[in-house]
Amino acid sequence: MRRWVPAVLAGAVILAAVTAKAPWRSSQSPSPGIGAPGAEVSPHDDGVAATAAVAFSATCAGDATVWAARYSVGLVGDEATVRLLSVTKGAEAVDTSEFTASWTDPDGQAQQGSAELLTSSGVAGTDVRLVTPDGTCALFLRNDGPPAVHGVSVVGDSVIDGLGLALSKPDSRSAAQRSWTVTGAPGEAWAPLAGTAGAGALPLIRGVVAEDPNVLVMSFGTNDALHALFAQATGGDSMAEAMRRATTSSIATALRDVAASVPCVLLVTPTNWPTPMFGAGIDYSWEARSVVDELRGLASRSADQVVAMVDWADRSLTHHRPDSTVGDWFPDGDEVHPNAAGLAALGDLIATTIQSQCPSAAATRAS
Repeated sequence: MRRWVPAVLAGAVILAAVTAKAPWRSSQSPSPGIGAPGAEVSPHDDGVAATAAVAFSATCAGDATVWAARYSVGLVGDEATVRLLSVTKGAEAVDTSEFTASWTDPDGQAQQGSAELLTSSGVAGTDVRLVTPDGTCALFLRNDGPPAVHGVSVVGDSVIDGLGLALSKPDSRSAAQRSWTVTGAPGEAWAPLAGTAGAGALPLIRGVVAEDPNVLVMSFGTNDALHALFAQATGGDSMAEAMRRATTSSIATALRDVAASVPCVLLVTPTNWPTPMFGAGIDYSWEARSVVDELRGLASRSADQVVAMVDWADRSLTHHRPDSTVGDWFPDGDEVHPNAAGLAALGDLIATTIQSQCPSAAATRAS
């Protein structure tokens, strides 16, 4: 394998895409058992008048405890603004100073900061999430309120971030896609990059599972392949192999974690076409194929749960064509993040796989 050196070390492996701003639904009612609405009027810190805010709650089950957050959403100017009200660990109220907050701002830029901003002025943005100090959970403080229970949750990296943007446009969703909640986290991977304090995708997965979906679609792996290349460049074969083992272990842990919670789990295979990004080329293809093979080997069916593939690697294989060519699904300088046609194809593939692999789970269960 040739030596692959990213232009910027840890930051270079992040694959970013623009995230859509979800509309504020002033009539939004929380899902039964998830959040309780309540009118709350409070001035905004910068003096801009704020409308009455609606209160919701979010939960997430960590390794040894259940975390819960209470938050409000209200219009400040013309922006839906999320403000954190309180957090509990089990039955005990906790200080939020050690929590990390992430969100996508109204301009589509990923932001990160302390929870203090959420508790003071609040933030205007989508995919607002609060990561617990122990790194085991992400509490989703959604600016349009909690999603309806028993729907479809799609969670993944920047490719899913792009899909969320595409599906946020007017009249962009098919009937089958209207119950989807799409959560994209650019740069996220099954396993954290070696040498960092991250926990990989598991906290995100736990956060969306707490919203009680019937179908969970997980789409990670591109950044795991890039992490292995980064490890190869900085630490040689042994570090690269350790990174691959970490990816395999993280996938298995995620599946165990959701085994009793979600009746249908779909794993999206990442494209394994060579990418010119960061000079990765054919080396990326080799690493991505390893992830794809691992995912394909996990398909299973039992009385309680279906685990099936959304084989995007296979479906997209013949659509890496020159830009502006009919059937091209990826920009030439990228070959990872789909263009508009590719995102539509990915959304259709997810929908048809749900219908074929778990049609009964896709239907809404009685509460």
